[in-house]
Amino acid sequence: MRPTHGTGIERNKNADPRRQSVTNSFQGRLLLRPLFLNCFYSCNCHSMLPSRGAKSRRIMVIIRSRGIRGKRRATRLWYHRGVIMAHTLISPDLSIAEAGRLIMADELTTILAFLPELRSSADGLAVHETRKAIRRTFTLFKLFTPYFAPGILEQHRPGLRKIMRRLAPCRDTAVFRLKLADYNQKIDQPLNELAAWWDERQSVMDGRLMDYLGRKQVTRVIDRYSSLVRTTGAGLPRKKTGAPMLVRFALPGMVMQHLGAVRAWGAIMPDATPSQFHQLRIQFKELRYTLTFFEDILSDGAGEMFDLSRRMQDLLGDLNDANVADEILEQMKCCRAEAATYRQFQRSELARLMDEFRPLYTAFDRPEVRRDLAVTLANL
Repeated sequence: MRPTHGTGIERNKNADPRRQSVTNSFQGRLLLRPLFLNCFYSCNCHSMLPSRGAKSRRIMVIIRSRGIRGKRRATRLWYHRGVIMAHTLISPDLSIAEAGRLIMADELTTILAFLPELRSSADGLAVHETRKAIRRTFTLFKLFTPYFAPGILEQHRPGLRKIMRRLAPCRDTAVFRLKLADYNQKIDQPLNELAAWWDERQSVMDGRLMDYLGRKQVTRVIDRYSSLVRTTGAGLPRKKTGAPMLVRFALPGMVMQHLGAVRAWGAIMPDATPSQFHQLRIQFKELRYTLTFFEDILSDGAGEMFDLSRRMQDLLGDLNDANVADEILEQMKCCRAEAATYRQFQRSELARLMDEFRPLYTAFDRPEVRRDLAVTLANL
């Protein structure tokens, strides 16, 4: 293997040509997005593997690198739909606080990578990925607050939440327009007046987002948070009186607490309302995020839990989109006839998705699925 054109990435001469084309795109993305390398130098490709799932389009690259402070670490970069997302590999023997800091740094890297596109064009993919990264960050705050000094993490929530509030209408509008366009392609008389109204609304929402992100206070919010998550040992309690809390000791309680919160909804599942499905989605998203934060050490033994949780999260997301669309259409004051037609469709979709979700929940809540996860946690 030899380095390629000074990128620091090594190419395997015997690599599958299909993977090689992805490698070329991967290198191009690294050159276009140097922010992903701002924590590393002298990095080289350790391995390139397809992610789990026959239908997956993700390519996972593991790099071995030396950080700014000289500590060696392994990082995954997921190449997914043309986007590279950093993911530091977490070990069971790592301090739980340090693990949290590294995972928060990964989410911050995603935010920083998409920020230029958000400021210049409010790109739809950038909106979606940034919003997701901030939401995952809020889950991290809940998980790791006990291991940091009081108030250290929560002080960053208000500033990030303000960014989230500007992203939300852009994302909701984009999803609404996307699904409306798909619906219009399948009917004889497209709802053109409704589509035109939402196109104008998208421009307004995107403009407000770009104006807000151009403010200096947004830069200050992100810079202050960057200082915390990119400094080893920052924000930790000063007095260390207890035994060191490692990932292997803290993770089982984290996972089981969120799993219990999700399972509690099983009792009302047969008659759950759309608003209750929304609350379940919030609880389930926290479980899903917790699992994926530690996927490196959990997925081999609890693969079915990961697969089912992914499918449930996707279905709950579609269900939430249909519910949001129904509420929006109910409040519209223009295009009333077309809005009523499309609302009727969304309500039928909502009913269909709720019926589809219930058997999937039953498959998720089987003892053998929980047992595999519990054994994996016990073996850490």
